[in-house]
Amino acid sequence: MNLKILLTILICFSILIPSFQVLASVSTNELPNGISLLSSSQEEIILQFSASPYSIETIQLNGNSYSKIVIPDASSLSESGKPDLPVFSTMISIPPNANMSVKILESKTRTLDGTFKIAPGGTPAPLEDDLQPGEWLYIEDPGVYEQRGAFPLEVVRGSDAGYLRDHHLGRVEIFPFQYHPVEGKLVFHSYLRIQIRFFYPGELSNQPIIQLDSKRTITQAPPIPFRGIVENQVINPDSIDDWQGIPSSQLAQSSVRPHFSNSSIPRYKISVWDTGIYQLTYADLEAAGMNMSTVDPSTFAMTNQGRDVAIYVSNTDGNENIFSPGEYVLFFGEKFSGDYIASLYSSENARWRSFIRQLPNGTYTTWKPQFNATMVEKYTGENVYWLEEGDDPGSRMNSVDGTDCRSNFW
Repeated sequence: MNLKILLTILICFSILIPSFQVLASVSTNELPNGISLLSSSQEEIILQFSASPYSIETIQLNGNSYSKIVIPDASSLSESGKPDLPVFSTMISIPPNANMSVKILESKTRTLDGTFKIAPGGTPAPLEDDLQPGEWLYIEDPGVYEQRGAFPLEVVRGSDAGYLRDHHLGRVEIFPFQYHPVEGKLVFHSYLRIQIRFFYPGELSNQPIIQLDSKRTITQAPPIPFRGIVENQVINPDSIDDWQGIPSSQLAQSSVRPHFSNSSIPRYKISVWDTGIYQLTYADLEAAGMNMSTVDPSTFAMTNQGRDVAIYVSNTDGNENIFSPGEYVLFFGEKFSGDYIASLYSSENARWRSFIRQLPNGTYTTWKPQFNATMVEKYTGENVYWLEEGDDPGSRMNSVDGTDCRSNFW
């Protein structure tokens, strides 16, 4: 009786096993599997890669037999028609304005015995009818499968992933296998030590920058909520604070830079993060590209969120139509508030549907979303002011004679 039960179990188990064959199972060394950080500095990042144990399976696709490499924790390349090889990747934090180059410092490589035909990445099949389940086609790209040489050409790829607010991010991809489709050979890179080198081509910026507050660093932005997200994504989180900044071509905070509107009259963008009195000197505006020989300070006008802002323009030379060295512009800048912008779109609230929610005491109430200041302020703390030379003078601060002001209090 026990023998019949055992045979029944074995038969059922054999039916449930997928139709593939494991050709190889290889363990690497005792190093941590995957990508790990060895060092991170202003000049370079050193990474280490150690491949996990892998297996090579035989699968059937479109009536053809293919080999598929399986490595735990690896993703698949999944590019249509190209060999679907495993790939490891990680995000890295890199300095602002930096470009990156990749170099393999050390590797352990060997060619596997036997020949293999690696499966191509799938291509969605055209839908013949509506509301029908999609299918995949596996068609080899002749530009890859009929060419001699390794695919991919590079074992390690580095690319600039752009900026998440003021965090510059890069992406590193590692291919533990290279495939030679004509020969059917697989080259296995079980260990790599990789150098990510930073370089800064040319000048950091040809855009003039004005510093408004000597206590602030131009490239340094205030802490933002995205830091926690970046910290969880990059392999070198300890470098985030040191490298927090924005590219010089996009510098805004604590700076002034020219901006041309549709009227072709230059406007100068001033980004403010804190409330206080800000000063723009002759030297500041000249460095920002203002033509000091033709500018008429009596026509200066400033706006913020479409509203006039009163300014004070000093006049030490007695000519209000000439901006001379030593003269300056003062304005009162405020930390960003979303109240005014929210008031412009208050009518949008009428279009949002109401929801019924249950309170902790079991009763029900109606809740309706509203566009408010909090919704605006959660995305930025930057308040932008615009200074321009116009045909008409803008608002000016009132002057009060402070002579003998004490007499008013005695």
